[in-house]
Amino acid sequence: MTEKQERLYWREWAAVRAAWPEADRHELHARALGQDKSHKIFSNGDFDRVLGAFRAISNPTGVDAQLRQLRQVRTRLIWKITVEQVALLGVFMAGEHEVERQAAAEHYVLSVLRDRFHTDRIESLSHGHGEVSGQLEMLRDTLAARINELRKKRGLSGHDLAQLAGQKCACKLCSRQRLDEAA
Repeated sequence: MTEKQERLYWREWAAVRAAWPEADRHELHARALGQDKSHKIFSNGDFDRVLGAFRAISNPTGVDAQLRQLRQVRTRLIWKITVEQVALLGVFMAGEHEVERQAAAEHYVLSVLRDRFHTDRIESLSHGHGEVSGQLEMLRDTLAARINELRKKRGLSGHDLAQLAGQKCACKLCSRQRLDEAA
């Protein structure tokens, strides 16, 4: 979990305790996930489900907040594609200016949408639930494969590509440096 997610988790748990002092945190994890699991090892999907369960207790009439939390998986997928993957693709596109390369990358994603899913709107794609992949996951994976192929052709490491795209690198060294800086 990120530091921001950790703070949100504990803030939402405090709201549960205020509404239901006898609540058992791990019991709620088990209800939301089908098993007890430490919040330290939650996937983003686990985090979303547990926050939804917490909010159902702390704010039972706030259906909008609960539904928004359940839609986070979809929101994250769309962000991953339209922001992160477009930036990575932009590194490989022709153009003198970043704006031109980004437009070319967006056009590439649009052409994949049209060719593979017969739509111009990413919002119209389905997303999977649990272990079943939906169209958004297929699009993300298709773009990831293309980005990886282009990266290898150029002889770039994942670290190099992230740097060129202006993104946070997820390599072990960079992750370790961020943890050291946060400590």
